[in-house]
Amino acid sequence: MTASERCDGNTESAVTTFRKGQRVRNSATWYQLIGFREIGRLLTGRYHRPRREAHLFAMVDLKGSTEAAERLGDLRFHGLLDAFFADIAYAAAAAGADIHKYVGDEAILVWPSNAPAGIADAAGFPFLVANRIASRADWYRREFGIVPAFRAALHGGDVVAGEIGSTRRELAFVGDALNTTARLMDVARDLDRDVVASASLFAGAAPAGLAIEPQPPQRVRGKREPLDVVALRRRDR
Repeated sequence: MTASERCDGNTESAVTTFRKGQRVRNSATWYQLIGFREIGRLLTGRYHRPRREAHLFAMVDLKGSTEAAERLGDLRFHGLLDAFFADIAYAAAAAGADIHKYVGDEAILVWPSNAPAGIADAAGFPFLVANRIASRADWYRREFGIVPAFRAALHGGDVVAGEIGSTRRELAFVGDALNTTARLMDVARDLDRDVVASASLFAGAAPAGLAIEPQPPQRVRGKREPLDVVALRRRDR
C-alpha cells in the first residue's frame, strides 16, 4: 500500500512513539542524528565519488513561522519546530522517505528513486503529515496555542549525489531537480496552494485517493521556459 492510499487514514505504522500527545524522548542515537540510510551511505563509501542518480524530493515548510516565533519567543518556537519536524519524520517513515536535512523552518525529504511507486508515496506524504498533525491538534493548542499548517512541493529528476565537507562530511544533492523543488515552494506561496508538484510527475492517472488540479504554467527563477505545475488535494468522497 502506497502513502497516497494511506492518506485518508492514520500513520500508526511509523516509528516515532508518542504518549498522551507528548513525544517519548530518549538519548539521541547516531541513527536519529544522521539517519540510517545516510550512515550506511557514508560508511560504505558509496558517495566518496559523486554519482548521478534519479531521486524524488519534497520540501515542507511551516506557514506563518515568523509570526509564531514572535508570539512564542525563541525557546517555545524551537519546541514547536521540534514537534512539527517530529510529525514530518513520523509521516516520512510511513512513506519510505529519508529526511535529507532541516533548514530553518523547512524540511527536505528524498526518496531513493523516481519510480511510479515512489511517486505515489511522495504524493501521499504531505497528507500523512496533515493526518498526523490533526491527530495531535489538541496537544498543539495546549502547548503552543496554534496548530501547525504547512506548504509542500514535490519534484523529481536526476541529481549528482556525493559527499562534501572536510571536518564534517555530509551527503549533498546538486542539480536542477532540487533547485526546481525549491522554486515550486515559491509557486505554492504565489498560488496559495498547500501542496504543489511538477506536472511531469503525473503523466498517468492520479495517485489513489488524490485529485490533481492543473495550474497555469509558472515562470520561475532560473528557468527559461514556464513550468507546468499541478496542485494536489484529497479526492472528494
